[in-house]
Amino acid sequence: MNATVQALHIKEVQQNGYTVIKNVNNAEVTRKLLTTVLEIRKKRWSIAKEKGYPARLNGCVFGLQNESLFLVQTMFSHPITTPIVTKLLNDSWYKAIAADRPNFISRNGIRAQSSAKDGLFMHIDSFIPGTGKRPWLLQVFMVLEDQDESNGTILVVPKSHLSDEYATPDSLKDAIPLCPKAGDIIIWDGRLWHGTTPNLEDKSRLVLASGFSCWFIKPKFDLPSALPDSIYQQLTDDEKVIMGFASPTFSDEFDPRYTEDTHNARAGYDVFPQHAPSFY
Repeated sequence: MNATVQALHIKEVQQNGYTVIKNVNNAEVTRKLLTTVLEIRKKRWSIAKEKGYPARLNGCVFGLQNESLFLVQTMFSHPITTPIVTKLLNDSWYKAIAADRPNFISRNGIRAQSSAKDGLFMHIDSFIPGTGKRPWLLQVFMVLEDQDESNGTILVVPKSHLSDEYATPDSLKDAIPLCPKAGDIIIWDGRLWHGTTPNLEDKSRLVLASGFSCWFIKPKFDLPSALPDSIYQQLTDDEKVIMGFASPTFSDEFDPRYTEDTHNARAGYDVFPQHAPSFY
C-alpha cells in the first residue's frame, strides 16, 4: 500500500471512525488463518470440556498469540495494518523507540470470534466516549469468512466516535451494515458505536481480531506473563513492543528495570528479558 492510500484509510478512521480495506489478505493466507484458528479452537474446547470450563459463546477463543507464531506475525507485523495503527496510536513523546516504529500495545492479545444468534447490542469498546482527534484504542478485524445481514455482519454508526456519547439501543436506527468479505480488514476507533445484525441461522462468520491501544492504557490481559518462551524467542523487536515488553509494570521502585530513563515506563528494546516470564 502506497503512502497516499494509507493516508486515505487513516483519514477515514479519523473522520468516519472506521475504514474497510478490501482484499488485503489473499485467499491462501485467509484459508491458512481460518484453518489455524479452527484447529486451536477445537483443541481449546476439548480442554475446556475435559476440565469443566465453560466454552465461550459465538465461537470466541482468546489467547491465540500463545498458540501460533503465524497468527502473531499476521496480526502484529502486517504490512498494511501495522503502519496505519502506528500512525494513529503512537505516542510522539516516546523517545526510546524510533518514531516510525510501533510503541503502542495489544490490549487483549489475539482472538477469534463469530456472531451470536440474537446479534450484538450497540456499544463502544473504549469504555468512555470522547471528542478528541486522537483515538486511544483501535480494533483490527481480519475477516476470515464472508459476512452479510443474515449471519451477523458488523453494524457501525459513521462519525459516532466523536459524539462524546455512549451508544444506546436507539442508535441502531442509524447503523449501517458493512458486509465485508473474506480477506477484507476493518479498522475502527474504539469510540465508534457498533454492533452486529442477528445471526439468524447461527452460521460461522469468523474474524481474527485484536484491540490495540496507546502504551499507557491498561491492557485487559497480562500478555508478557502468559506468552510461551518458544514464541517469545522468535518475535521481532516490534512484536515484543506490541506485546507490552517495552512498557512494563514495575514491581516497585527497586525493580532493576526502573531507572532514570525508564521511570515513566516508556522503555526501549534494552529492557526486553532474555526469556519470557513463563520460562521460569
